[in-house]
Amino acid sequence: MEFACDKAREGLRFESLPAVLEQFAAAFGGRAALALRPRPGEPPAVIAVYPPGAAGPALLAQIGALIGEHPEVTVAGGCLRGSLAPGRAGGEPGQRPAGRDSGPGAESALVAVTQPALGRPLSALVLIGDRASWTAETQATARTLVAVIAAQYRRASDTVELAEREEITRALVEASPDAVVIADATRRIVEFNAAAEELLRRPRADALGQDMRVVLLPERDRARFKAGTEHFLRTGDRVEGDQGEFAGRMRLPVLRGDGSELTVELTPLPLEVGGARYFCCFLRDFSELERANAAFAASQARFQLLSELAPVGIARTGRGGVCSYVNERWCVLGGGSAGDFIGSPWTQVLHPDDAGKVAQEWAQARAAGAELRAECRLRPNGGPQLWAQAAVAALPEGDDQPAGFLVALTNVSSRKRAEQEGGRLLAAERAACNSLADQTARLNRLMAVAVPGVLFVDEDNVIVQLNQAYADLLGLPEPVDQLIGTPIGGLRGQIERSLADPADFLARMSECRLARQPVTGVRFGCSDGRTVEGDYWPVFASGQYLGGLWLLRRTPAREIT
Repeated sequence: MEFACDKAREGLRFESLPAVLEQFAAAFGGRAALALRPRPGEPPAVIAVYPPGAAGPALLAQIGALIGEHPEVTVAGGCLRGSLAPGRAGGEPGQRPAGRDSGPGAESALVAVTQPALGRPLSALVLIGDRASWTAETQATARTLVAVIAAQYRRASDTVELAEREEITRALVEASPDAVVIADATRRIVEFNAAAEELLRRPRADALGQDMRVVLLPERDRARFKAGTEHFLRTGDRVEGDQGEFAGRMRLPVLRGDGSELTVELTPLPLEVGGARYFCCFLRDFSELERANAAFAASQARFQLLSELAPVGIARTGRGGVCSYVNERWCVLGGGSAGDFIGSPWTQVLHPDDAGKVAQEWAQARAAGAELRAECRLRPNGGPQLWAQAAVAALPEGDDQPAGFLVALTNVSSRKRAEQEGGRLLAAERAACNSLADQTARLNRLMAVAVPGVLFVDEDNVIVQLNQAYADLLGLPEPVDQLIGTPIGGLRGQIERSLADPADFLARMSECRLARQPVTGVRFGCSDGRTVEGDYWPVFASGQYLGGLWLLRRTPAREIT
């Protein structure tokens, strides 16, 4: 046993175990000794064997069957003895079944099994020889030796598992998109991942071992940081109680390697490893978050301003079609206030007799991944019946699923009334046999002026929004989506053929932009004899000029009598 313990201390993986088995077999007159791991329903796995080659398949099968006949030893540990079939250790078994006594001199197996530990595999020590020479001392030595073997391999397994966990933890820290800085209880930095190097512009080698306060914090904040982190490490793992200012996310100025300051969002985390306390923090560039939030707020403001100025009713809905925003024009068309529509399906604005049909058409359009275009009546509001053209488009998000929908209602009541009047005139002129062409021309002119062209140019004179109606009125050959994001001056080459005086068109637009005053009824001649009329509306937010909105429409030619 002294020899076995000395050899176990020499190496974590107990490479000298075959030599220990050799001494064990020699001390008790055994022909072979095996260190095994029993497996339910299978032959045991071999850890070590003496002499080499003694653990043949037949012998392992017999030992597995012997252990299987005594399940009590796999539950509580202990020793068992049993005879083996005739033949040398490791040879092919004969006809005699394992576990039966075969008289003096028969080849037998002494099996010592460790008491099982929770979540750990069993270990077994097997001595092959003549059972007549085995004493109580043999069994006691076998139990002690198998306990040493089990403890050594358990220690080796724990070391390997700990190393694997450390590798996994390090890999997770390095792969984190956030900067991760870990310091010990004295605030000496013990971990500094690649994201921290990039964010703080400081090599990992220069940060490790340094005082976190001196390396990362401006001098004015070091005392506050020291007090706050000490309090947090004392109380940070409590569910209740005052955790100080280091509770949840917080903003903090930090120093970069070049001496500049950066405001970060810091999320602290208390760690305890081996009884030692550590301060772990995740850092994110707060300036990027501020820029993203500012850009989002500006986008929302621009959308709201454009929707309020647009001559159509606009609503934004969630995935289920429930309104989260409606503009003033929507309320006018629907005959109610914003509170009447927000929180309700957008189809509430429709006439009850048309709402079901439109909802069914919308469901079919969504299933096909298409936009909805439908003409329908609006709900009665005590005045003349209003008709609208409803357009519903999905607002996609990153996973290609609609984040919601944008609904636009264009009042087409005049056109509808014109259509009805045109029908009556057409019937009368059919009776006169000479008015069909005239009525058709009038109807076409009414339809042409029903939908205005919309152009929104930002403060840098770059096109932000441009609809197809505007492009059609000016005869722009290039697709609308390719013009968005380009300077307005780039339209010159696009409109040279369609406008009679392109330079005058661009000059008038420039004059309006510089004056930043509303202008209505500006007319431009087209090369084909048409006349288009435009209105200009400057857009301001909090006194700041954001750009200009152009509404363009075709002016009907004067009828010749």
